[in-house]
Amino acid sequence: MSGDAHVRICERLGVKLPRATRLTFSSYQPLTLLFEGPPPPAGNFSPDLLKDGLRGAFRSNGFAINPQKVHYADKHSRRTVTGLKINEIVNVDRIFVRNIRAALFVVEKQGAAVAQKTLKDKYGREAALASHLCGRISWVGHIKGPSDPIFRSLASRYNKLFPSEKLEILPTIVEIRERAVWVVEHWGGDATEGSMQGTAFFLKSVGLVTAWHCVDGATEIAVYHPSKPSNKFKVTVAKNDAHRDLAVLAHEIPATEYYEFDISKRTFKAGDNTTALGFPGFGPGDKINVRSGLITSLPIKSAVPMIEVAQKLSQGMSGGPLLDEDGAVAGINYKGGPSEARDFAVHVKALTDWLSVA
Repeated sequence: MSGDAHVRICERLGVKLPRATRLTFSSYQPLTLLFEGPPPPAGNFSPDLLKDGLRGAFRSNGFAINPQKVHYADKHSRRTVTGLKINEIVNVDRIFVRNIRAALFVVEKQGAAVAQKTLKDKYGREAALASHLCGRISWVGHIKGPSDPIFRSLASRYNKLFPSEKLEILPTIVEIRERAVWVVEHWGGDATEGSMQGTAFFLKSVGLVTAWHCVDGATEIAVYHPSKPSNKFKVTVAKNDAHRDLAVLAHEIPATEYYEFDISKRTFKAGDNTTALGFPGFGPGDKINVRSGLITSLPIKSAVPMIEVAQKLSQGMSGGPLLDEDGAVAGINYKGGPSEARDFAVHVKALTDWLSVA
């Protein structure tokens, strides 16, 4: 927005522009039109090098140029704004991170009292050490993201040192999928000889989800995480829709035992990347099966929106999640395998639409 526009808006509101307003001019070409001569070297420069007309425009709009705040940057320049590095993405300066690591190291090796004294004597800070470090590490997480490995490393060290003031560390996509997808096993119905297996997963605001055909006719249902196959939890069917082949299971599994996926907010199209998760032919020692592929079609079958995928959805993966590129649930694995010509998942919209009226 131009300075003139800033002034007009402020005049209508009856307020004055702040004294520290920052204006930025940018272009894909050198900004030669801003200067009386050639552009100056990158860095701070004298406002006297600007064209008279531009300086006059500042003055007429109520601005006074601070000589210490006038900078020029070419395409090779390092961009730093309020402690942030601006490259392809916004990032935290490595010196900022290095100082946090150094402070944590002092606490780990010499104790909090020594670090607190250093903070006051060397840097003149009166703040409590825990609050000081918490704020700085939180800033790293705010800029880089709560699942960023650097933030997670700093926060983990901080939490060990200050357990009463812990920072929240969000799990990574890999950690979520490792603990959100479980094996579902049932007896009864068509399973006259032993148990039948499928996949179930935890979904935020919904619960434990699977495919209806994985539990249809069951007299007894259990779920367990593959890392603890002997620790089985009995569950029951809370809601089901045979037409959509969906079921939500009632359970009493402690929340500390699992993570939950988010529901995807994307609008899908053919060619989008997807990841199917599940436990095909699960046996002792097996781990989650991760199959990457693409959406090949978005058909509607008997009024149910579906997602056709390129990867094979083998028997045992039914009821598992189909994830989008963000690791959120795009669909529920439905049908596929070597004997099937096409592989489908029920679109997650079918689940949310059903639950909204169930």
